[in-house]
Amino acid sequence: MPAQSKVKLGAMHVAWTTAIVCWSLGVVGLFWWITNYEFSNYEKPEDSAVTHWPGDAALQLSSDRPTLVFFMHPKCPCTRASLRELRRLLEASTVNDADLPDVIVVVNQPQGADAAWRDTDTVRDAALLPRATLFAEIGGQESTRFGAVTSGGVMLFDTAGKRLFAGGITTSRGHEGDSAGGVMLRQLLKNEIPGGPTTFPTFGCKLCVRGESADAESDCTGNCVAPLP
Repeated sequence: MPAQSKVKLGAMHVAWTTAIVCWSLGVVGLFWWITNYEFSNYEKPEDSAVTHWPGDAALQLSSDRPTLVFFMHPKCPCTRASLRELRRLLEASTVNDADLPDVIVVVNQPQGADAAWRDTDTVRDAALLPRATLFAEIGGQESTRFGAVTSGGVMLFDTAGKRLFAGGITTSRGHEGDSAGGVMLRQLLKNEIPGGPTTFPTFGCKLCVRGESADAESDCTGNCVAPLP
């Protein structure tokens, strides 16, 4: 084989090898990014869900049945999966009507936002949950009182205000299906187990907190890869 042909073949081999390596690194990088996003949340070690119903809460604790509080960001697409899982748990035929909790959906929005800001399909879906009442909060007052920081978080309390459950009910961001949190919540709703201090990670977007405004999109609506309009 002529020397010139060998040089060309060698150059082609190097080029193909480089391309394959770059493609492999790109695939690994994309897989890492997707995995990191799906399992990311905004909870920090110092964040802690309350163990008892806050005395200064504006929300009303039920006196004749458990109270379930669901915290949601209206523009978080990940929350759709959490809502569907919660609806599935509440509408399960194995849960007696007498054991169904009163559901309070805390619709989180930043300061300066109007009613149109929270008019999304996820909020409308949340209003259809069994025994649900919507509560619009401005600047995260109730979320802060309860220690909630991530959209899709669930807390369940008994009639005395003791917390029975806290955390998420999806396996990752936007993914439906059985999860450790969902299984425990279902058992609690069926009175199969007592509540406990265990918490579960919540996979979703960051709730807006005090000091963030509707004009600061990057602070509270920009934490989604594809925020709802």
